[in-house]
Amino acid sequence: MVFMIEMVFAIMLITTADGKIMEHTPMFDKQGVTSLSKCLEEKRKVSKRIDEKEGIMVSCQSVSAELYTDCVTPDTCRVRIKRIID
Repeated sequence: MVFMIEMVFAIMLITTADGKIMEHTPMFDKQGVTSLSKCLEEKRKVSKRIDEKEGIMVSCQSVSAELYTDCVTPDTCRVRIKRIID
């Protein structure tokens, strides 16, 4: 598996009230370019499904991260985050 460090301009974070990251996902548009508007669109969808009373927060941020491509089958690949650098 090949890992590459890349500047990710838009990442969606789902965190608990105490700041622990539950999920982090890079956001790309249809051309494969990182997209803050795509992140904000997804944030609206996810926020509607999460009960904020439980202290779960959804946010969009710019970070540097180590990325890899995860393929279940050759036709179903997606970019995943291995490690957030900053």
